[in-house]
Amino acid sequence: MLEVWDNLYIEARTAATIIRGHTDLNATAEAHAPILQAFETGPPELCTELVIDHQHEYSTRPHHKSPQQDTYTT
Repeated sequence: MLEVWDNLYIEARTAATIIRGHTDLNATAEAHAPILQAFETGPPELCTELVIDHQHEYSTRPHHKSPQQDTYTT
């Protein structure tokens, strides 16, 4: 699990997201609450399912605005 986490470069992605300022940080924290709760109390299968679902949902969101474009791109 740690190897997978490290390969996602979460710290770098989080820092870039915060710097760009396009994210409601409270909503982002709330979106992670079920995942954290599952890690604390749930079976490993639930943790896996929630993390995969979260990653799929997150990957469909706009992440940055290109200086050449008026729309958000991934």
